[in-house]
Amino acid sequence: MKPDKPGFANRCPECSASDEEPKKEKKNLSAEERKAEAEANAERRKAIRDLLYKKDR
Repeated sequence: MKPDKPGFANRCPECSASDEEPKKEKKNLSAEERKAEAEANAERRKAIRDLLYKKDR
């Protein structure tokens, strides 16, 4: 196992257990921002799908 990779123990379990996940605050987006984000995500999914399956064409 390599450092900074999953499964590598940098510290003892007792020390690791005390770490708390930082709370993520939910952003309040306007309607235009939500629509722009949704469109960007749709384009991103389409581009990834095209890259994955372009050999099928």
